[in-house]
Amino acid sequence: MKISERSVSALAKIVTGDSQISPYKSGPVLVRLFNEFGANDVYGQGFPSRWCYAEEKIRSINGTEHLPALIRSILDPREWLEFEKPPEEAVVYLNDYLKFDGFEITRDGEFFGVVLIFFMQAGFMLVETGFCRSKNAAHMAMTNFVIFAVGTLSYYAVGFALQFGGLA
Repeated sequence: MKISERSVSALAKIVTGDSQISPYKSGPVLVRLFNEFGANDVYGQGFPSRWCYAEEKIRSINGTEHLPALIRSILDPREWLEFEKPPEEAVVYLNDYLKFDGFEITRDGEFFGVVLIFFMQAGFMLVETGFCRSKNAAHMAMTNFVIFAVGTLSYYAVGFALQFGGLA
């Protein structure tokens, strides 16, 4: 998972708690957090500002398997028990940035996970196209686009109301 520079800055605000929609993390807490994901830092004299440190560390794990794990860690509901706002506000804030990178944070049971939005359907299209004769490849690709469009419209027409309840 690789995210843009703007998404890195937004994620840093959530990690540090500077956005007022996530729990505040002091310098030593940030060092412990990033040490869980491969850093080997010590908090002390000459330590950079919290947001600068968080952005630097997020950039260093951007594009690795540690980034989704970091996001899951900071959105862990247990970290939010003593905070007045729910983690969903932070998720909405992050998703506003991550959608431009092709990612979305979704709830997986009680926890949040990072998933690719549209690339899964593209992967199915590539697999199906690979298993058919070359003369049928364009037909298979168009079929997958139509399936995606019908699924999106069906969700909009029926699925959203089933998932979140109808009109009040």
